[in-house]
Amino acid sequence: MWSADVALKPCYVVAPFKHLPTRHSNPVTDEEIVGFGNDTEKMIQYLIRGTNELDVVPIVGMGGQGKTTIARKVYNSDNIVSHFDVRAWCIISQTYNRRKLLQEIFSQVTCSKDKGDKDDILADMLRKSLMGKRYLIVLDDMWDCMAWDDLRLCFPDVGNRSRIVVTTRLENVGKKVKYHTDPYSLPFLTIEESCQLLQRKVFQQEGCPPELQYVSLEIAKKCKGLPLVVVLVAGIIKKRKSEESWWNEVKDALFDYLDRESEEYSRATMQLSFDNLPDCLKPCLLYMGMFPEDKRIRVSKLISLWVAEGFMQNSESAEDYLMDLISSNMVMVSKRSYNGKVKYCQVHDVVHHFCLEKSRKEKFMLAVKGRVVQFQPLDWKGSRVSFSFSEKLSKSTSLRSKTQKPFHEHLRSLITIGKYFVGFPLRSWIHKLRLLKVLDLNSLEVSYLSSYIKTTKSPEVPCSFCSQILF
Repeated sequence: MWSADVALKPCYVVAPFKHLPTRHSNPVTDEEIVGFGNDTEKMIQYLIRGTNELDVVPIVGMGGQGKTTIARKVYNSDNIVSHFDVRAWCIISQTYNRRKLLQEIFSQVTCSKDKGDKDDILADMLRKSLMGKRYLIVLDDMWDCMAWDDLRLCFPDVGNRSRIVVTTRLENVGKKVKYHTDPYSLPFLTIEESCQLLQRKVFQQEGCPPELQYVSLEIAKKCKGLPLVVVLVAGIIKKRKSEESWWNEVKDALFDYLDRESEEYSRATMQLSFDNLPDCLKPCLLYMGMFPEDKRIRVSKLISLWVAEGFMQNSESAEDYLMDLISSNMVMVSKRSYNGKVKYCQVHDVVHHFCLEKSRKEKFMLAVKGRVVQFQPLDWKGSRVSFSFSEKLSKSTSLRSKTQKPFHEHLRSLITIGKYFVGFPLRSWIHKLRLLKVLDLNSLEVSYLSSYIKTTKSPEVPCSFCSQILF
């Protein structure tokens, strides 16, 4: 999959958001899991019982329906933890890198890192490490069967009831990867489950007041059994949760979207959530589209980029902005540090796709993603660009890019993600980008550029840029 999601309007320094408290006494922590009780038990039985041979159990459902939620609930259940010798969880997504997937699974299975071996050697090492063990592997968010073909030979079948769980939106993918067990089509939440999840997300441990019980049930009816929609709606309601009139406003707004299909309804609810964000938070959320889908984003890096972009004045304000987005259920906590602070965060893929689509319409950024073999240098006129490739640049691509002008001279921000930029001719381009303010080269070995910037007195390198470069 290839996407080019274009460039950006200038954003100005704004004051911290005052509508939500800047000190969050009860921040959102782990995902609330409501419903799926019977489904979880069925999945556990599929994994523990049945054939002695290796089996693949696909979970099929639309975006935001809860595939990852139920898979995680099963993966962490006591029965599963005690039944399998080793477990591993790996996110596939639309663009993936085989080596990275192998490394992730290998590190979880062996509790060690590979030594830079070639892909085939690493695949063989993974296969040997799984031999004789009863293993459970979860391959989350698979979009086509190419990823399965790249991995399946790594999973040996030694007749000990090892299992693989695949979550996918696509029914045909589920049918193709299955072994003995038919794809499990995930049901929607019931109205009662939707209402329970809504109230938990809005009130946390407080409990829903009696006077809001009826309107909360009415809103739950309009969420179409989609957990993501429930969570997004809760994020809208939360900032004025005690006002019954506000609950009714949200209910009426949802009524306008009721005739839409479920997939489109999720996107429409996402738009409603975005519209209800204060203006200062909107560019911060859209910026999440700069990162790959399902990417766990290090908060310290995200905050550095936000401040460098001028979305806020300092890191303290950036932390408050992030907590506001988490409180609004637009951003999820992936990992916390020992002191409880958010260390990694991410967004749901539905939210990520919204950010890319919105960015294209608003001319907010250009996100270039996919396999390098598809890469064609273009005369981009956007002010923000991020590159994320899943394979190394070929020699022909590298030579071709040296003969064309890949960046517009008005480029202000350039982000690189991943390690596959060998041959990317930054050295010959960088001095031409005179308006460049933010440059993130964490993915590249660029010692020559670091030395150049630190020693040069040339006016070609703007001083605002020198203070914002990230290595």
